[in-house]
Amino acid sequence: MPIRILACFILVAALLAGVSGAEPVETPAAPARLTLVQAIVCEQVENLAPKNPAVVFPLELGEVACFTAFDPVPEETVIYHQWFFRDQPSARVRLRLKPPRWSSFSRIQLRPGDAGPWRVEVTDADGKLLARQRFSVVE
Repeated sequence: MPIRILACFILVAALLAGVSGAEPVETPAAPARLTLVQAIVCEQVENLAPKNPAVVFPLELGEVACFTAFDPVPEETVIYHQWFFRDQPSARVRLRLKPPRWSSFSRIQLRPGDAGPWRVEVTDADGKLLARQRFSVVE
């Protein structure tokens, strides 16, 4: 009888010490979510980097760009850059993102009559607003 008690005591002590022989079970981490880390309206994008960010752009510039960077991108997906002029939709650009991180941009051409308030809204594939950037074009 004392041997059984001793064996039980050793087994319990081993289990409490984590020496059961079983491998530890890791709890799965929450899945990563698409995360926007940067949204900038700028004059142009060069070598996948925004150049000359601003909130006021001259009409003679000829174009304006919206640069977005995401980290992480857990799975391949799409986002949209929707451009508005005087609160009216002007353009909607579909952009594809790929893991593990991705940067993308869209641009609009400025024409005579495009002076005034603008905004670009960045949305995910489900239409959730991720960012809104306001800017003006002046003559």
